[in-house]
Amino acid sequence: MGRAEAKTTTCPRRDQEGLTRNSGHPTDLGLEDRVSTRVTWIGNDVVDLQDSGLDRKLESRRFLERVFTSSERASIAKAGESEVELWCLWACKEAAYKVASKVLPTPPAFIHPAFEVSWTKVLEKENPFIRAGSVLYQGGSIPVSVDLSRGVLHALAWVGENNC
Repeated sequence: MGRAEAKTTTCPRRDQEGLTRNSGHPTDLGLEDRVSTRVTWIGNDVVDLQDSGLDRKLESRRFLERVFTSSERASIAKAGESEVELWCLWACKEAAYKVASKVLPTPPAFIHPAFEVSWTKVLEKENPFIRAGSVLYQGGSIPVSVDLSRGVLHALAWVGENNC
């Protein structure tokens, strides 16, 4: 009796020119009825807002300009709790970078402004820092969510077959 060969599955990837390459996805290999077609990668980042190492970043113009786009800096400036907004954006960028590092053929250089966070939805009215959005990177979009609970931010980014 022959032994089935295991295949590694990956999401479609874009090469340097932005062209989609053969994905190696189970459906492309004729394995739809034998292998789950849900392939997912996640990235997460946790920020403890009580950490004294986070102090004064909001006051550092150099830091803000190095890490955030102009629209993100505007979002930080107009937020009721600017410091929390800053770390929400930071955590989402970090989580999205971790996903991009797994999905892309070569891990990207982490140039923070290249990963731009865009909020789409507040998930809880009582806590405006529980929300969802996406991180735009090189023409692609990585879904993200962020949750603030007990002074700790947790950002989650993911890709699956529907958003590779």
